[in-house]
Amino acid sequence: MKFLTICTAAIIAFGPALHADDFADEAAAFLKATNSIEAAIEISDNMLQTMHDTMVKQIFQGMQAQGKAATRDDVVQLVTDYREALVARFRKEMLPIVVEEYRKHLTLEEIKELNVLAQMPAFRNYVQKMPEIMAGAQATGEQYGQRIGMEIMNKLIASNPKFQ
Repeated sequence: MKFLTICTAAIIAFGPALHADDFADEAAAFLKATNSIEAAIEISDNMLQTMHDTMVKQIFQGMQAQGKAATRDDVVQLVTDYREALVARFRKEMLPIVVEEYRKHLTLEEIKELNVLAQMPAFRNYVQKMPEIMAGAQATGEQYGQRIGMEIMNKLIASNPKFQ
């Protein structure tokens, strides 16, 4: 009887922790199957690459204004190292962060059902094509943003006598 009481107490005490591990494992499996985190990291990396020249220019100007001895090549290397280190940290640290966010919104049973869905051929095909879809959407969105951004800026400049 004493053994049964101890086992029951252990299950009650440690059951939620074991269940939490199941959730983390299931959520991590889903995130890997859907390539969710890597795709987001690739988008961030592409954005940083797009911003590279602007960042170099701004940082180099700041360094010059502060009288630093850094050359433009030094700043190019700094920005490159920054991007690479940031992306590496994302790859290392994002999975547990996203798992915890999933835990706030989904149950273990829901994650398990999502993992079943993730194994379906149509879903796997979707996941495989998602990076290309996202890259196309990003490029289209960037072009659209530039176009309407110029349109809006031109209208604002034209409507304000201070800029004439």
